[in-house]
Amino acid sequence: MKIKEKNTSVENYRKASGINFSGLSTLAYSPLLYKKNIDNPNNKKSSIAMNNGSAIDMLLTDEDEFYNNFYIMTAQKPTSEMMLRYVTKLIETDDYDEAYIASEYKLSKDKVKENFMKEGNNYYEALKQSEDKIVLTFEEFSQCKLVVKVIKDKFSHLFSRFEDNIDIYYQTAIFWKYDGIECKSLLDIVKVNHNNKTIQPIDIKTTSKSILNFQESYIYYKYYLQAAFYSRELENATYNIFNIEKDYTILPFQFLVAEISNIHPPYLFTVAELDLRKGENGGIS
Repeated sequence: MKIKEKNTSVENYRKASGINFSGLSTLAYSPLLYKKNIDNPNNKKSSIAMNNGSAIDMLLTDEDEFYNNFYIMTAQKPTSEMMLRYVTKLIETDDYDEAYIASEYKLSKDKVKENFMKEGNNYYEALKQSEDKIVLTFEEFSQCKLVVKVIKDKFSHLFSRFEDNIDIYYQTAIFWKYDGIECKSLLDIVKVNHNNKTIQPIDIKTTSKSILNFQESYIYYKYYLQAAFYSRELENATYNIFNIEKDYTILPFQFLVAEISNIHPPYLFTVAELDLRKGENGGIS
């Protein structure tokens, strides 16, 4: 088995124009939120769960890209809310006077600055080093690494190099058109089996809930839309991306689902053909 190089960076993919699944999902949930995201692409909020999920995706499929996008915080976060406000404002403005006002301390400026050097400076310097990267605590990073190990142990066939005539593609960007509309997708895993001429697309999902409740998340977040979107993308893909002919069969889309808590083992969830049709043509799963 060969692990293939990706055809573009995640950063270049994000900058490229085109509709993606995330946009379609937002549009289905709230047209107003979709418009706000289009108008302000840099103001999208991310949660701890979203950050951990992205971290696990990258650690599994592109560790170099992970360290380009994430910063592991080892410095102690200030326990005082006032000191935390002080540090946050200092990062934003690099102005000690503004930081002092934002902190709402009743102490003198000099005393607060003295306390900052003892309690907040290490955290401040670490935040400066993180630049525009997503910050993970060391505990969050350790938990993500544990999830990655569990996934690799159970699904070694997706991450090992011991199967002949099988290629694995990670973080593959595909740019395509649907009825003349520019679209783009970034597939976590594509397994190309040259022995039986099949293509298996897989997306990685992590959840803070029990894996036993994934069916609920699947419906709530409309993951069947994603499965349909990515499956149609592969049908329209330029097949030289995978160095194959068009007589290969695209297998039903799969989600590799793992819990952040690791209480239950990860699972490969196969999307039903009916759901793929609903995802493309309309309907509720």
